[in-house]
Amino acid sequence: MMETGHLQNGNSTISEQAKTKRARRKVSKKKQQKEVKANFLTITRQEHKEEEDHNVLVSFYTKQQQFAVPRSAISVPDDTNPVGLNQIVSTLIQQSTFTGTVPVFDFLVDGALLSGKLIHYLNSSESVSREGGLSIEYLEQLPPPTPRDALKHDDWVSSLHYGANHYLVTGCYDKTVHIWHPRTALSKSKEHKLSDDVNAHKLAIPDAHKAPVKAVSWIPKSNNRFISCGMDQSVLVWEWCPTSNTVHCVYDCRGHTQSIESVAVSADGKLFATGAWDGALKIWTTDEEGVTEKTENVKEPNMKRSKVTLEGPKCKTPRFTLSDHSQSVSGLVWPTLGTLASCSWDNSVRLWDIEEQKKLKQYVAPCNCMALDASPFNNTILVTTMDTHVRLLDPREDECLSLTKVYQHHKNWVNSVKWSPSNENHFATGGFDNVVKLWDIRGARAPLFEMLSHEGKVFAIDWSSPGLLFSASADTNVKMFTI
Repeated sequence: MMETGHLQNGNSTISEQAKTKRARRKVSKKKQQKEVKANFLTITRQEHKEEEDHNVLVSFYTKQQQFAVPRSAISVPDDTNPVGLNQIVSTLIQQSTFTGTVPVFDFLVDGALLSGKLIHYLNSSESVSREGGLSIEYLEQLPPPTPRDALKHDDWVSSLHYGANHYLVTGCYDKTVHIWHPRTALSKSKEHKLSDDVNAHKLAIPDAHKAPVKAVSWIPKSNNRFISCGMDQSVLVWEWCPTSNTVHCVYDCRGHTQSIESVAVSADGKLFATGAWDGALKIWTTDEEGVTEKTENVKEPNMKRSKVTLEGPKCKTPRFTLSDHSQSVSGLVWPTLGTLASCSWDNSVRLWDIEEQKKLKQYVAPCNCMALDASPFNNTILVTTMDTHVRLLDPREDECLSLTKVYQHHKNWVNSVKWSPSNENHFATGGFDNVVKLWDIRGARAPLFEMLSHEGKVFAIDWSSPGLLFSASADTNVKMFTI
């Protein structure tokens, strides 16, 4: 009995141990299940977090109230580009009370034109975070420029200027100067082929200079007077009579000793500046000041092509000379009536006080400067350089011309640049890569449009009139675009 009892107690002990093991196994299994679940939940949360990290909150607004949508935050993938943003905004507008055709929009993020994916902006910006979201302005996209007339010349066209009188003056390497009246009205036909408009050609001055003409400009608020400058070291002031279609040379401005590369006239038409290959920058008046003598009557020109009166011009000397540049003065512009900006192959851009005849500020570029222009809205300066870049300079700093942005897209020298006369954010460039480009200063990565109409180097562009852009080229053509 004692043994039996002992066995029973032993069996009982074994049974209890087995139960304990089974309980431990159950607890272990539950623990493993919980751990698996916990791991699963952790993984799920991580995946969900990664999905959230690939999105960004955006809200849209516009100053064009006809396209306005409710300003609420929307979560969008961070790889969304302007095409995707256009689809979102178009859907929102169509859901509103707008009934017309929804245009294509451009997008601004923190004042910068968006040209790629949102993530590129997020990665490059230090002031914006995903958590804070993006406030995106949208505005109707500028329609592409429309090609108009091609004005055919006999040789390379080096320079041009469209005046307030609605006539175009051009200068050529064959020593000629031309006056044109291009068609500027929009054609009713949707398709408009470029053609040489014979009726647009008003006047040619053969042998206006003794060497290639490098720069021309109308004089504002004058009796249809214009200036031509050449490699022959001469600066000539002409007066054209549209009624009789005759022209005569008023002044022969003497003083330069090398090729004249640039000319600029003040907005009131009272002063003009010329820059030469030797670095000399001269200031002239457009009136009788500086007249010294009268030259002999000019030789009779080819009357089949022009009507030039035979009265000789008056000789004229400059008011003063600024000689601080050490190489060619390649570009000139008057930001205000009292200030002149110049750029040179000595790598410098300089701002001058004309009354005091002294330099105010300067910027030194990494290479030769080719051309420049000043904004009619805020006097900021665009300068092109030989490294194919366009640089934006702010003259409002106290002591210097400060570099604020660099634009690069041309594949060769950028020989000309012009601000839009009607939009403070737009400018155009022309290059030795045969291309004219239209830009928005808020987007430095790429131009808005490229105009591929030329088959030779673009020597000069002109954007004096709102909506009309002209370009002159080594392909002997002047092209006109409506913008």
